[in-house]
Amino acid sequence: FIRGCVGSLVPTGLWVGTAHRADKPGVTLFDGKSTDGWKQCGPGHFTLHDGVLTSDGGMGLFWNQKDFSDFELTLDFKVAHKSDNSGVFVRFTDPKDDPGIAIREGYEIQICDTEEGNPTGSIYSHQKCTEIASKPVGEWNHYDIKVVGQKYTVKLNGKVVNEFTGNRSLHGHIGIQNHNTGSEVSFRNIKVVDLDKKADAEKAAAAKKANKDAHPWEKMQYGSYIGATIAAPWPAENWANNGFALRLGDRKGAG
Repeated sequence: FIRGCVGSLVPTGLWVGTAHRADKPGVTLFDGKSTDGWKQCGPGHFTLHDGVLTSDGGMGLFWNQKDFSDFELTLDFKVAHKSDNSGVFVRFTDPKDDPGIAIREGYEIQICDTEEGNPTGSIYSHQKCTEIASKPVGEWNHYDIKVVGQKYTVKLNGKVVNEFTGNRSLHGHIGIQNHNTGSEVSFRNIKVVDLDKKADAEKAAAAKKANKDAHPWEKMQYGSYIGATIAAPWPAENWANNGFALRLGDRKGAG
């Protein structure tokens, strides 16, 4: 211990390490390049061209193998004809080769402006949307679907068009429907934020900050807080040998 002195640590070309960060809660399910992690269930299929998935034939379901509880799903979609039909399914179990499982176990957020009683934005067969906020044929629409507990909030192009309370499974898969031959519904930018992981990450970040505030001079791996004024725990030459310069100065009242 160097009595009567304090030091300010200054790195001399060594990268200061930080703790490993938790995985980000945001997940891109479809990035326009690959359909890895997706499976087709039932007849028909989706084609991938120029970063866009487009439905063909049906009735089938293109679903992702990741399982989510509480989440916020965002995606873009557009139709080629006014009567085109599709939907976004959430919280269903592995459908194997039966797309009906998603209908019976999960919920469908409808895409079809012309279906009476269940237009775009509706929770199909459960609750009609408050308005049809779709853009004209051929233009991209944006869905934001937030699911927390049994509450489902649907935004279409920035407008809340449905707030629904369900009573089915609290977790499951996400899928998009290829409804029928002749319907050409396209999708892109399918992303989801796992709200459970987001909450965990926020708690971890808060705990890390609280710990840092409580221990402001705690040494990091291969380094220390830049500019921190501390009592030097070993001779100055050892700091230099570890990639640091130690600036010494007088400290009044040091014993």
